[in-house]
Amino acid sequence: MRILVVGGYGVGLSFFTERPPADGETISGARFSQEHGGKASNQAVGVARLGIPVSLLTAVGSDWYAHAAREMWAAEGVDASAVVTKEGVTMVGAIITDATGENRIILANGVLDQLSPADIGAHAAIFESADTVLISCEIPAPSVARAITFGRAAGARVILNPAPVPRLPEHVLRQVDVITPNETEALALLQMLGNDDAAALAALPPQEKAARIAQALECTVVLTHGAEGCYVCESGGQPQKIPAETPRAVVDTTGAGDATNAALAAALTCGARPAEAARFANCAGALTVEAEGVLPGIPSIDDLHTRFGAERCAVVLPRNS
Repeated sequence: MRILVVGGYGVGLSFFTERPPADGETISGARFSQEHGGKASNQAVGVARLGIPVSLLTAVGSDWYAHAAREMWAAEGVDASAVVTKEGVTMVGAIITDATGENRIILANGVLDQLSPADIGAHAAIFESADTVLISCEIPAPSVARAITFGRAAGARVILNPAPVPRLPEHVLRQVDVITPNETEALALLQMLGNDDAAALAALPPQEKAARIAQALECTVVLTHGAEGCYVCESGGQPQKIPAETPRAVVDTTGAGDATNAALAAALTCGARPAEAARFANCAGALTVEAEGVLPGIPSIDDLHTRFGAERCAVVLPRNS
């Protein structure tokens, strides 16, 4: 049993402030921290902490950040043998988190923009060993497409976290088994699929957006809806609302989506049905927002077991099982 995560690694430069600056404004007195980030790397760590073997395919630069990343992956138990090193700088993101826990992020992609379809193809063997391929979209769209097609050809379950939404042909998107947009990304997907005008689509409730994507792509949709939870719609079925778990406090929402996707992939890989997997994923998301920083907040299976109990966590095989 193994999950392959494809996408981005980057360094997060985080600023914590009462409120974000207005246009042209400088705010002093913020707290600062630096940590590992990137959707795919976060997701791979999340999977590893749930006790599922995981490999990562991404690109890093020829800099100190890359060295630190490899040390972190080794410590977390993430197989980084497919991580590509390129001349240049590793991706860096600046995150501004306000007093409510909401965040704003800007990225300098660095060598991630150089992760090519040929780089994906050079690691075809690692797709063959994966039961699930979880793909995020901080890498070029042609490389996302190649990862999708390689995952499908290998017979793996293909999960696409469309953040940001890649411009892909519909026939490529139809090779995805599970897609996990938030409501903004769902709207962008529907527009890309040619469904009605933007105003009409924006007015649709989230469950209808999920149902339309599931019908168009013949896949399972897990549409995340923030504090409301998520909507799960399997191809040919009706959307089902999965309520969110309530965090004890909202401190930092930065890594919640990554922890949610990791937990969803882990549960599906262990045989859970989509709705059951989404309930477990909501637990992981709720725990993540309670801590400041991404990696400190991503829960282990033991964290989830302690908070939510053995029955809720039974969808993921226990560590060392």
